[in-house]
Amino acid sequence: MSDERNDNTWMERVLSADTRKMRPVPRAFDPEQLTMVCRGDRELERFVLGKFLTEAPQYLRAMKQAAEIGDFDELLSRSHAFRDASQVVGAYELARACLRFEMFHDRLGTEMALDLLTEVTARYEAVASQITTFLSGRAA
Repeated sequence: MSDERNDNTWMERVLSADTRKMRPVPRAFDPEQLTMVCRGDRELERFVLGKFLTEAPQYLRAMKQAAEIGDFDELLSRSHAFRDASQVVGAYELARACLRFEMFHDRLGTEMALDLLTEVTARYEAVASQITTFLSGRAA
């Protein structure tokens, strides 16, 4: 019976633990990935991030247009390119959201494509915000 009580006490401690202290909140943008890709060259980091921030809205517009007209092959092509660009800068959650277009390509319809695009856009906005903060910190 004492073993059961110890098990319950252990379980209560686990269930009552503040998990926010146990797991870091995932970042939308991983600057360590960027530093690795750019080999620590800060000027190159700024260039790559600037290019990403400039081109991402173009990808999103092209993806939306392709979804609206039902050109799912074009949507797949654009989402694949955007996924690659996202991985380079360390925007892994954004890249995973883009990957969903490839995962569901054979089942995509306009409504599903636009729903996925809403997720991609929201993830991009989080990435863009973190990149902007990162760049302003590097300028100081």
